Amino acid sequence: MINPNLTQLVQNAAHAAANRAVHAEPVDWLGRLVAAARRPDLQERIDLARSHRWAGAIPTWEPVDLMQASGACPLSVTGIDGSQIYPFERSPVLWAYVQAVAYRLSTPPLFESQFIDIGSELHYNGELAGDLQENREALAALTNAWRTLLEMRLARQAAERFEGDIILLDNGLLPWLSVSGQAAQRHLQAYLDDLREIAPCKIAGVISGPQSRLLYRLIRLAEGKDVADGMQEGADSIGDAALLRKVLPVGQRSALFQHGSPRNEAFGRARAAVFFFFLRISEREIVRVEVPAWVAHDPEGVDQVQASILHDSHATGYSYVLSQAHQQVSVPLEVASMLHDRAVMEFWLATGRITGPSAKSAMKRA
Repeated sequence: MINPNLTQLVQNAAHAAANRAVHAEPVDWLGRLVAAARRPDLQERIDLARSHRWAGAIPTWEPVDLMQASGACPLSVTGIDGSQIYPFERSPVLWAYVQAVAYRLSTPPLFESQFIDIGSELHYNGELAGDLQENREALAALTNAWRTLLEMRLARQAAERFEGDIILLDNGLLPWLSVSGQAAQRHLQAYLDDLREIAPCKIAGVISGPQSRLLYRLIRLAEGKDVADGMQEGADSIGDAALLRKVLPVGQRSALFQHGSPRNEAFGRARAAVFFFFLRISEREIVRVEVPAWVAHDPEGVDQVQASILHDSHATGYSYVLSQAHQQVSVPLEVASMLHDRAVMEFWLATGRITGPSAKSAMKRA
């Protein structure tokens, strides 16, 4: 059953939200950002907030109200993307699969994959047994971590193969790697090792339509009556893309900021701190571009990254090499389902334990 008035209730909520948006008082977000950066005790506030796991934008040597077009010639770009098949945890055959593709125009793509027989790893105490035992209830997160590591490993290979290219990742440079135990540190170190090997080649992470609120958090931290108050989300909270859509012209980038995430501290210690700028590719599309320290501190390199992403996105409004890498690497859901079903059937045939789905599952499929 469902409330017969639900559609109307949803429409009413949408109209109310639209009315609030249309009649909202205009806000000088750029002015507030400049005022935040000029606050004398801003660095002290940032240091204290970061000790409480605050994650916002940290001003750099560039003025925070910078809006800059690129004068550089675009370079060749290589796009990296990955995909995965998650383990089906109720299956008698536990396995996972990850793959990554590096796509470059007029060049055969690079491809890497990894199949993980989870059951055998656990039974025979294989190389991945420790990671699996620590994350036995979070196999999907572990699979995501394997895919992320594979993407960065392939990015390093692409930088070696296509020296002079800008390597683009279809994600940020700060990985989630949401695993626990000793695996978390091992995975982070492996990721950092591969990232550092790419230097001095240029690499950037591209986040389309970012949902982050990094700029707002900086403004709020500076405007709060104290740090505790400044770390609280205000009623006027606004996302980065929405804020910059009001002020950033097409083709131009924002200032560089350092990423204030606690995850960036380990990257800083490895001389690979992550910085970012926002780039308006079209009227609709704003991307957050993350770069490591060796790119951020090279003005010509930042200019080349900006020019190259714009040029690569000219035809479709989004990076062509990243869209092609995505098309080539994606594993259709029906393929993943078919492979899981095949594994279960082979298990039943090999053991003689021919069973079927539960009555509840069969009923839902009927």
